[in-house]
Amino acid sequence: MRLAVLFFIVSGVLIAGCQHTKEGTFAIDQISISDEGLTNGQNYYVVAPLQWDGPARAELTNIGIVNEAGEPINASEGIEASFYVGADTKQTGVFRREEIGEKQQVEGYELTEEQTLIMQVKVTNTTEGENRKLSLTYSSGGEEYEKLLEWEPISDLNSSAMMNSLPPST
Repeated sequence: MRLAVLFFIVSGVLIAGCQHTKEGTFAIDQISISDEGLTNGQNYYVVAPLQWDGPARAELTNIGIVNEAGEPINASEGIEASFYVGADTKQTGVFRREEIGEKQQVEGYELTEEQTLIMQVKVTNTTEGENRKLSLTYSSGGEEYEKLLEWEPISDLNSSAMMNSLPPST
């Protein structure tokens, strides 16, 4: 009898210890934007690997740029940004062009271990803002979560009259 009780106690501890939390973690590669900044009004794509470690059934609901108070940054502050997700095989970097190829909407995207984050961005009279963060909102198990990540392309966003480091699209 004691052996059976001990078995159930040990089994319960092992099962509880093996259950994963519904929260996960993101990792994103740092991509550097030129010191000269981005040309005012020009369309750019910043593409970086995005890794997910968490529940298998997790969906993105939103990605955006926020300030240190957690408030969204938008066009009134000189930054127009839209976010998409792409295949993990997509070429990464900063590209000055009007189209980036195949991409998926963020809302409802089911996270996998590896994918790429695609930021389409246009800046107007913008200076670097080290307090900007990337906000990723996702749902898992009926709960919604937000993760804030420091990402160099967001804090380095600034505009200039000329951008010499990126070749024009072909």
